[in-house]
Amino acid sequence: MLSPQGWDYVLLVATPAVMLLLDRLEEFRPAARWLLFASLASAGLTFWDVLGREPYRAFMMSRVITVGALFEVALIIHLRARRAA
Repeated sequence: MLSPQGWDYVLLVATPAVMLLLDRLEEFRPAARWLLFASLASAGLTFWDVLGREPYRAFMMSRVITVGALFEVALIIHLRARRAA
């Protein structure tokens, strides 16, 4: 899920991990579920064509997608530690 390229759509490589997280939603507390949905939405629904140049640039500079990807990695590590994955 982490790429030195830094492009948000490189996260497509993480599709198996995303499917695992969605399959094991019941393993997480409600707050973690909402944060997971927010991180997936920020990575998957942020388009330059929709937001425009300046809002898209500001969103990318805020590092929201990076923080969301790190949160997803933490959830995957949590699943692995509990032997749920």
